[in-house]
Amino acid sequence: MGKPMLNNFDPKNESVLIPDHFGQGIDISIPIQEEPKFDKADREFHKRFTENEFGIPCSVCDRLWFINDLKSITEAAGRVLIEGNHFESVNEFKVCQTCRSSLQRGAVPNLSTSNGFKYPPYPLGLPPLDPISERLISPRLPFMQIRRLRQAQGSYTIIGQVINVPVDVDEMVRALPRELEDDYAFNVCIKKHLIHKSNYLSVFVKKSVVKAWLEYLVTTPLYRREGVSFNQERLNAIASEPQPGSSRDGDAIQLDVIEEANDVEMFAGQQQTLMWNEDKCLEIAPAQNRRPVSIVYDDDAEELSFPDIYLGHPRKFKAGIHFTPFMKATSELRRSDRRGAKPNHLLYMAMKILRLRVTEGLQHVFKSMGTANITRGQLNDRAFVEGLMERNLSFMKSIPNSVQYWYQRKQDLFAMIRQLGKPTMFLTLSASETQWPLLLKQLHKLSSEYNGIALTDPLQELSALQRATLVNDDAVTCCLYFNKLVDVLMTILSSPRFSPLGKHYVVDSFKRIEFQHRGSPHAHIMLWLANDPNETVSEDMPATMELIRKVSSISAVHLPETIKKQIHDHTRTCYKRNEKRCRFNIPYWPMDEERTLIPLTADDSRRDQLRKRASEMRQILETKAFDTLEEFLDDCKCTYEYYLDVLRSSIKRPTIFLKRVMNELWTNPFNPWIAQKLRSNMDLQFILDVYSCACYLVDYVNKSNRGISGLHRELIALQEQYPDQDYTALLNKVSLKMLNSVEMCAQEAAWVLLRLPMSEASRKVQFLPTMWPHERIRSRKQYRQMDEEEIDEDSTDVWTKNIIQKYEERDGLEDVCLADFAARYTQRRGTNTYTIRNVPRILRWRGYSMNELAEYKRESVLLFWPFRSEVCDILDGNKFLQLYDMNEADLLRKRREYDCELNLEQTVEEYLRTCENEEVGEQENAATEKNDEFVRTIIMEPNNDDIEHLPTGALNAVIRQRTNVMSKEDYCAMVRTTNAEQRDLILQMIHSLHSYDESSKPMQIFFTGPAGCGKTFTLRILMETINRYSQAHNAQKNAYVACASTGKAAVAIGGTTVHSAFRITMSRRANSKLSFEMLQLYRNAFANIKAVIIDEVSMIGADILNTIHARLQDISGNYDDPFGGINIVFCGDLRQLPPVNARPVYKPTGNSFHGAVLWQALDFLPLVKVMRQTDVEFSSILTKIGNGQQMTAEETKLIESRFRTVEWCKQNAPGAIRLYHRNADVEAYNNEVLHNQDALDCIADDVFAGYKDAGQLASSRIKLYKMSVVETGGLPYLLRLSVGMPYMITTNVDVEDGVVNGAIGELKYIEKDEDGSVVKLWFKYDNETIGAALRIKSRPTVYSRPGILQPDWTPIAKRSGNIKLSSIIKCKRIQFPVVSACALTVHKSQGGTFSEVVYDYDKSQDQQLVYVGLSRVTTLQGLYLTNTANSFKFHHAKGSNSPKMVDLRNELLRLSNHRLRTLGDELSEVVENSGSACTLMSLNVQSLNAHAQDIATDRILSSVEFLALNETWMDATSLIEIDGYKRITQCKRMGMRAAGVAIYQKETASTVAVPHPIKQLGEDRDETFAEVINYGDICAAKVNVMGTEVLLIRSARTIKHLIYRKYIATLKKPEPGMQRYSIRYTANAHHKQHLVANNHR
Repeated sequence: MGKPMLNNFDPKNESVLIPDHFGQGIDISIPIQEEPKFDKADREFHKRFTENEFGIPCSVCDRLWFINDLKSITEAAGRVLIEGNHFESVNEFKVCQTCRSSLQRGAVPNLSTSNGFKYPPYPLGLPPLDPISERLISPRLPFMQIRRLRQAQGSYTIIGQVINVPVDVDEMVRALPRELEDDYAFNVCIKKHLIHKSNYLSVFVKKSVVKAWLEYLVTTPLYRREGVSFNQERLNAIASEPQPGSSRDGDAIQLDVIEEANDVEMFAGQQQTLMWNEDKCLEIAPAQNRRPVSIVYDDDAEELSFPDIYLGHPRKFKAGIHFTPFMKATSELRRSDRRGAKPNHLLYMAMKILRLRVTEGLQHVFKSMGTANITRGQLNDRAFVEGLMERNLSFMKSIPNSVQYWYQRKQDLFAMIRQLGKPTMFLTLSASETQWPLLLKQLHKLSSEYNGIALTDPLQELSALQRATLVNDDAVTCCLYFNKLVDVLMTILSSPRFSPLGKHYVVDSFKRIEFQHRGSPHAHIMLWLANDPNETVSEDMPATMELIRKVSSISAVHLPETIKKQIHDHTRTCYKRNEKRCRFNIPYWPMDEERTLIPLTADDSRRDQLRKRASEMRQILETKAFDTLEEFLDDCKCTYEYYLDVLRSSIKRPTIFLKRVMNELWTNPFNPWIAQKLRSNMDLQFILDVYSCACYLVDYVNKSNRGISGLHRELIALQEQYPDQDYTALLNKVSLKMLNSVEMCAQEAAWVLLRLPMSEASRKVQFLPTMWPHERIRSRKQYRQMDEEEIDEDSTDVWTKNIIQKYEERDGLEDVCLADFAARYTQRRGTNTYTIRNVPRILRWRGYSMNELAEYKRESVLLFWPFRSEVCDILDGNKFLQLYDMNEADLLRKRREYDCELNLEQTVEEYLRTCENEEVGEQENAATEKNDEFVRTIIMEPNNDDIEHLPTGALNAVIRQRTNVMSKEDYCAMVRTTNAEQRDLILQMIHSLHSYDESSKPMQIFFTGPAGCGKTFTLRILMETINRYSQAHNAQKNAYVACASTGKAAVAIGGTTVHSAFRITMSRRANSKLSFEMLQLYRNAFANIKAVIIDEVSMIGADILNTIHARLQDISGNYDDPFGGINIVFCGDLRQLPPVNARPVYKPTGNSFHGAVLWQALDFLPLVKVMRQTDVEFSSILTKIGNGQQMTAEETKLIESRFRTVEWCKQNAPGAIRLYHRNADVEAYNNEVLHNQDALDCIADDVFAGYKDAGQLASSRIKLYKMSVVETGGLPYLLRLSVGMPYMITTNVDVEDGVVNGAIGELKYIEKDEDGSVVKLWFKYDNETIGAALRIKSRPTVYSRPGILQPDWTPIAKRSGNIKLSSIIKCKRIQFPVVSACALTVHKSQGGTFSEVVYDYDKSQDQQLVYVGLSRVTTLQGLYLTNTANSFKFHHAKGSNSPKMVDLRNELLRLSNHRLRTLGDELSEVVENSGSACTLMSLNVQSLNAHAQDIATDRILSSVEFLALNETWMDATSLIEIDGYKRITQCKRMGMRAAGVAIYQKETASTVAVPHPIKQLGEDRDETFAEVINYGDICAAKVNVMGTEVLLIRSARTIKHLIYRKYIATLKKPEPGMQRYSIRYTANAHHKQHLVANNHR
């Protein structure tokens, strides 16, 4: 059914037929004017608004009202006031409606001044307070303030925009004045890029003012009670008062200056705002060991925070008077004494009241489940109620501007449109307070500064600064004025008798108030007009065009005085979505008459050409001036009909074009009468269809977020632009307070406190809870109602009855259905009878769709079929199904009375989907792009990127064949290239493998280091070491399992992925178990596994770590130790990008604590020395960036020296890899590079299934072609192939063979079949392990085509993938799984290294992303930073204190306290602590000639003084040198190959050793020595140790026992204090090492 009251106008009868909801019309004869006549409307406006002066106080409550709101007091009411001794006389008393209602009941109004609702008198002689001095004398400060230091042109007075941020106050200051640096205020000079604490402004503090106030305040009751004293020394410490423009240092304080003529900036420049977050409120500690008390319940917080309002006096009210915080606020903000209406006090009261409404609420609403037995006593328990509210957030709908509030209002609007039909017009009214003479007169009269002086022409008599100050100082009056103005306008527009819209007067409306960044209110109103033509949308709509001509205009003739306010002026909001042109499409297109244009059809072949032409013509329109439309068309060289086609191509929906001559292209449409009365900017648009309605709904009603103030925006820009300045730390102090907060301006605070509606509908909307009974919301009764019904404390009768319960209990009305009952009937007070409403209500219900057929039928019967008991008549046995089927026609007919079947919800969803393809606003752009990339990365690099390649068979992909076994020489050479840290790790693994001590722990470590420290190299040698020292030399399989978080990282170490290795899937991460068969397979395969190695652990989440732990416990059968007691090595760099959509590996898991416990059980071994970057300074910079630490100025300069322009990089680094943050930029660059190459286009084969018709197929194709490569499973639609260019694999083709996602190779050959179709691509990979198996399989093909194919090329064939386009439509795509790799995302580059990198740097990028991007390059000289803006500033030099970076630094600090103590560390300690004693190492070298370099490069061996070597294989003629050592003696028997001993001494040793011939011992001492040959080779050296001569003997056999028995026995009486150190350090050729160290006397 169409809109009621709109389509039944009968001009002959001059009456309107208003249909009721029973299908019959009610004839209301109302004379209606045919044409608009403004004289009637003018008279009505003059009476209702112009003559209705504001600022008249009520004689009882002293609150200010419009004069028409006050009525003379009656005689009976006067007696009530006099008899109670409240007033001595009531002559000429005029009272407001609130007071009059109380007096009519015989009660003195609560808000009467006689009850205490008044301020203490202002003492004579107290000087006015400036903002700085006010904070100095306040014992409590409710807000941290960020002030913008500014001054008006020609004025020395500091003015400033202020952001008030709530702070936590632990204790009040009892010695005043405060010190300037403790006033919780930052002062900002935006243009000078300066931020200072208030001591910078000490020269502006008037000490005489502070002294006068404190001398008075310390004598007041509140200050005396709190023990506040006046500290003269602090006052003396403040600088002397300056001359204007000078500072304490003699230099002028530089302030931002606002030009006198800039009214808008002058107004915004004094704005005060509040960062409001209802989760955070002010709390004070009243006493030790007591719970902090919220300001909501602290009676004195306000008085101590605002001494200039309360003058040190607590508020006192008459005994027995009931008062609430809201009553106090209601009184103070409207009192004739305007001291309490100043902005910071309004913001304080608003915060307090909002917090009160959140904690106690006007109406607590809960789910009925579990609340049936709640008593009144429990509702009075604040803790109980707050506990309920934590579980039930629907109470937030009563909080203005909350998400819940606007959700409710949106649903109300949906209901109105569903019942009334499409609105006719959309009206916007803006406030212009500084340009409204009537308002300025009233503000001037109320201001205490001007003593009630009247003005004649305030626009001429007041400066821009004075006008702005008046408006900002009294937001309450401004709000009341604007609200009254809008209400009067709407009242007149809605009158059939004197509406300036004539017969198209307003029938219904929906209003939404919005406060934008400037702080002024705007009213956005949807209008339903009488006699709406409701024509079908087409290009022939004569009645609609006639209506538009009557109610709107763009001609200056109709608005001669204020036409400039209707001229559009581009602002930042025109481009807030990063549009290149004004998003309002201004300038408008010129047109010879009003007309509607319909977009060209999709199959019109001219669309693309015409769209391009439209862009060209708009450029001409914006850059050239024309006198007529004909001149414009001549310049564009087109006809008028062609011009219309151009416009049709430029629109997406049917659009109305107004008649416009060339000087009206910038004018917004307006109604002449409204614009004359408003004297401000307005807009009036016709709503053509339901889609246009959805646009307005989303843009103006469906949003709850506010804009941010100019100062807030400037601060954000300041922090981003100058991150290295000192004031950044100050801004960081308030950044957490601003997080998740909204900025409330003073006018919005006043609006909330005045309880003016943020939204208002012309009719009340009644919600019908048509969900099942157990799902319905319950609302509690108000306490007044409980008192009237005498409900006891233990009564559970605390819930109001919903509309269905009232309907069931109705008297009579048997044939009335629930919908009619709710819409048309109202209950007579105190009875159970009902009467018909004058205006039916709008109905809103749950609204089940036909997809839920049973629910739809139940809802229909509930709404439109009469019943007495829902349970018995409808729900019992699902009777509603039978009732619906029997009465479907009647039910549908009744439904149409309340539902015009406009599917607005679906249209809004379509509009939002369209909007998702557009860029978002300027402030959200960087974050949204980051989020978009983050979401894409989830698909691009999923944690289970090889989920299709799970282990099968004998787990060959997990436990691989041992290949490329190294020779002993190669292994030793490889070990020699390690640094000390890497060698320690290798020796520690050897020790762990050879340790048979049952008490020893397995080696379970995490080793890390900065980018380029050689982690992958260390893993490779570690894997070779495990094989070499834990199994036979000819073993077939590896003794380790090597895996990594991604396929690319796994290829680098010759392993598989973690998910393949441990059979982990996305859906089975947590608490999953292997099947019995699979577990046995794993146990058999792991029988000879000695260690597990996992690389790139930073990309593994805590949940995956927990699963690995569980897998290894199951496999080993050891459930007592972490990871089943198996040696496990985790490697990675925690500074790199963390796991996507998962908790970092060092964090606890989401549902348990295992993750953190497991991780913290690991030992830590850092690799400090960077192997990749030879530049130590660059390595240090990378570490700082990765840690989020601040860089020095020199380091910043070094990084910034690597910035280059985009053009420079194209010319000088064409071959460098490009790194971008976004996939879109990568794709754009790759396309650009390939565009200039000789390329072949390979288009994917797409096969669609599941579509019903050609239309669905076409839309599915469009959707598919808009998808990114990531979304299509790595299979691009168009692949440009160019031989010689790099390409990257996009899917895991064969993880075991290394053909994985991220592998990059050079395209060498494009193989085609007989038809010329590309069938195979041949690539060459630098890493020979990539595609080795594929190359073996393709050898026959290679050998059959000599000279064309090469054996080291790897073939890649096409793959297929299924792409889901909807629940039923799918596409099978066949394509090569490769993309161009001239550019990569930073995410994709992780784990790779490049000699040259061009990195697209941006300040919005995450700290860890920047670290990864910079650390991909091997040298600083190969790094080039660039960006599209050619900005050469490195913003990340300031460091980062984000929670993520703080957590990382804390984890790195924790790890440093758990460093693995290696054998190398223990031996180093022995050597370093040897003091004056000598140190000796005994080794079996198995050919000194082969291992001399091994000894020289070992940090422990090369640090001892003596080396005692056997198995040197060195005869008397061999002279083998060891770097840093000199040979003392040697011996080798003749004819023996594997023999020989030697003693070497360090060249830098402090003592000199000499050879000692064995024969000198003499045969007379022991005949055994005569038979030296029986005991092998032996040599000796003599050295002086600590003053004692010591003989060093090296023997190859058991003669050591003889020496101990025979020779050492002669030293039975050593010298006093002599120490003998015996250190035996043995090592064979494979570096098996162990140590025995004894220290004895």
